[in-house]
Amino acid sequence: MGRTGEDTVAFIGIILGIFSSLFSIFIGDFEYGSGSINLYSIIGYTGIFSAIVGVYGYIRAKRAHKEAGILMILSAIGMFICCRSMIPFYLFSTLALLIGGFYNIFGKKA
Repeated sequence: MGRTGEDTVAFIGIILGIFSSLFSIFIGDFEYGSGSINLYSIIGYTGIFSAIVGVYGYIRAKRAHKEAGILMILSAIGMFICCRSMIPFYLFSTLALLIGGFYNIFGKKA
């Protein structure tokens, strides 16, 4: 049996993370226009970087399962750091990447 399910869960987490990051960057730009501190843009760029790490893990999942799982878990940790400031937006992407990462590390080899 292949790893289609866990790769799909990780891909959904990556997409949710990218959308959440773009949303927080939009909020940060809106707050910057009103004269507030631009914290949400920093959170958004951190989320984008974490999503890029997750994409690299997703690409590596076909050849190196454990390396891909570790990269997905690192991406989930980065999104969890973003989640502490904007809880509802990054929580689902964090959980999806954690599930995909742990399945890639501990799942059966195809």
